[in-house]
Amino acid sequence: MRRSYWSDGLRPRSESWRELRRLRASPPGAAAANDDRRLTFSAALEQAQQLAEAAEVQGTETRALSLFYALSQAGRAISAAAIEINDRADDGGRPPWKLAGHGIRFDNPRTAEASEFDHAKIQLGRGKSRVESFPRLADLLDSDDLALGCELSDLWEAVPETRFGDGIEGKGHPALWPTWLHGMTPPWCNASLDIIPASVMLSCGEDEAAIANFLSNYPTLKGAAAASLHQRPPYWTRNPDGSARLAIQIDSSNVRNVEQQTTTLYRGSRLVLPAQGGSGRVLHPILNWWALLFALAQLTRYEPRVWSDLCDVDSCSRATRIEFLLEIGLDAIPDLVLESLAAVTKEGENAQVEHSEP
Repeated sequence: MRRSYWSDGLRPRSESWRELRRLRASPPGAAAANDDRRLTFSAALEQAQQLAEAAEVQGTETRALSLFYALSQAGRAISAAAIEINDRADDGGRPPWKLAGHGIRFDNPRTAEASEFDHAKIQLGRGKSRVESFPRLADLLDSDDLALGCELSDLWEAVPETRFGDGIEGKGHPALWPTWLHGMTPPWCNASLDIIPASVMLSCGEDEAAIANFLSNYPTLKGAAAASLHQRPPYWTRNPDGSARLAIQIDSSNVRNVEQQTTTLYRGSRLVLPAQGGSGRVLHPILNWWALLFALAQLTRYEPRVWSDLCDVDSCSRATRIEFLLEIGLDAIPDLVLESLAAVTKEGENAQVEHSEP
């Protein structure tokens, strides 16, 4: 990954896993409520770490499987710790914090040839139970659940690290790095949004309606508009790496903390994330990774020839991008598990931003 102020501030995955191991002696939230939840929390985290460590030594052809199941097992620990879920068992004797099934589907993986890879669709499963892993975690994390589905390329583009390396472009709605400018006249708050694809700048230009249409893909920025400090164009600035920065203004009169409520925590920074599939809601970062890895694991497991073709660096332009994504996943997963645990146990409500500049 290309070096940046943001990437230099990320901690090594060994430290993140060590922090998760520390939690097991004194589990957070409801994982301390009874032995069943505590033991599930500890066992699931141990399995998640072992699967992630196995993925480190695997090649691209099998790494997605281990990474997905590492995240899946970590999801069971997150649910066991969630304070919003009680211990009351259902008619089958299963408590609601015990996850069952994936709750997500990858449509028609058997037709997902390399040429169709970017546009393959991932969405909520057909089951009606919210106890399945994906919808349950979406409820716990106040996230979209992909009920309307989205394309693989859009999930890929929303992974922040791909802005600093080899990614796959979707509809031009990546994660954005905001810088808030204080001291403005209330209720207006000015900010700049960074690391926007140059293609977006070129297509929008200084057309305020086109810029507003671009911003409409970010539901937490409702009411935002292009607005430079001088209240006139230019609204865009080109960065040295070729990406763009956009100046905006947002009405914060009905927002208690504009920085907290317009952004989502991702690996120690607060970013502006897009909606997926036209839902109008943000997909939580850990669920964005969940959906991506689920799709790649499905291809690995059920369509080995297609997956092998996609991983062939001699013939497929997507191969190095897949390699890069899976390398990022090794580092991102333990950080996101920590942040998700803090969210569902209400221990991260006042988390401070340590670094947000790209």
